[in-house]
Amino acid sequence: MADRYPNPETAWHAEHGLPAIDLKEVTERIGPVNVAVQPLSGGLANKTIRLGNDRVMRLYTRDQTALPKEAALLSRQWATFRTPRILDRGEDYLVLRYVPHRPLLNSQRHGTAVGEALAEIHQERTDMCGLFDDRFRVAEPFPDFMASMMGYIATLSFTATDIAIRDRLLEAMTRCAPALAPFCTKPVRLHGDFKPSNLHWTDDDRLLVLDWEFTYAGPALMDVAQLARWSMPEPFRTAFEAAYRENGGKLETDWRNAAARLDLVNLAGLLAKSVPGLTHHADLVGRIKATLAQI
Repeated sequence: MADRYPNPETAWHAEHGLPAIDLKEVTERIGPVNVAVQPLSGGLANKTIRLGNDRVMRLYTRDQTALPKEAALLSRQWATFRTPRILDRGEDYLVLRYVPHRPLLNSQRHGTAVGEALAEIHQERTDMCGLFDDRFRVAEPFPDFMASMMGYIATLSFTATDIAIRDRLLEAMTRCAPALAPFCTKPVRLHGDFKPSNLHWTDDDRLLVLDWEFTYAGPALMDVAQLARWSMPEPFRTAFEAAYRENGGKLETDWRNAAARLDLVNLAGLLAKSVPGLTHHADLVGRIKATLAQI
């Protein structure tokens, strides 16, 4: 029996706590419900609510502009993986069919499935990096991807405990930006949150890909980096690499070092939202310091 794919972030959910749900939030949108309503763990941006056994509500409390983009990607007829079917939608919510699932495993089969899926997602090329409008046109371009990402980090608010880490991170990224620039020249449409928490295995033996709200145009390695953040063990890694390349994805020989450095952008965003003294904060600091030690 294969082990679970490594994902320390699973343990963070209890520390973050589940979002408070007011039944009125549900009934105002879809009318009275006669099933159990419970919050689900998930992203920090929006609320995910389980409605009985077969439905899930995605409530866009932070950014309603993400809804039409996520809805379009959920509705697409993907060949290599599943997404939940949309049952209903409104101005700030989606109701999805709940898909029974279990965790991703460190196995050749699962590595192959994830490699095929990510290659399919990355088939959509864009002319430049940036944020999409609801028609997947780049409405807010990043002419220099690395400069834009460092600018983003500089806008984040960190606790006094983490200011020094942020400064070290920015200094290191400035030094390695020229080496990373070649990885940022052929942007694709990214999933944007391609981590094990959003990748699952269904009861009909297919990959399930959730949570598309952060999609944008950028380097393919930004998605790969999230998948590989805590390690990509064997036999998953070899199978993933082969399937991704065989289906059109590009991975350079030294992709793991470049991916870890690019992932500092994502880690900085998570660190800014973390709470010193808790496990998730310690995990993030440890991952950042380990990467910085290699730069």
